[in-house]
Amino acid sequence: MFDFTDIAHWAQLLLVLGIAFSAYFLLLFILEQWTIRRGRLKPLKDTNWDDIRQLRDRGQLYWAIRRLRQLKRRTGVRLTYEDAWKALNDL
Repeated sequence: MFDFTDIAHWAQLLLVLGIAFSAYFLLLFILEQWTIRRGRLKPLKDTNWDDIRQLRDRGQLYWAIRRLRQLKRRTGVRLTYEDAWKALNDL
């Protein structure tokens, strides 16, 4: 069983969580690069507001919100997902 007083168990737990989070974000990055290479998504440097509208209209809401947040972050504005959802509906 898990002994809460043993520091080695906590270290192992943190290691496993770190590996899981790293794998998750690495898979997200690989998925984004794959969709760019397949032509389903434009690179961030070539993305404009019309592209975000097209992603929204095609039902690709995840990519539309992600690109909207990335474009806003370029201008120095950090949006939450709720604010991005509202901004996406206003486009």
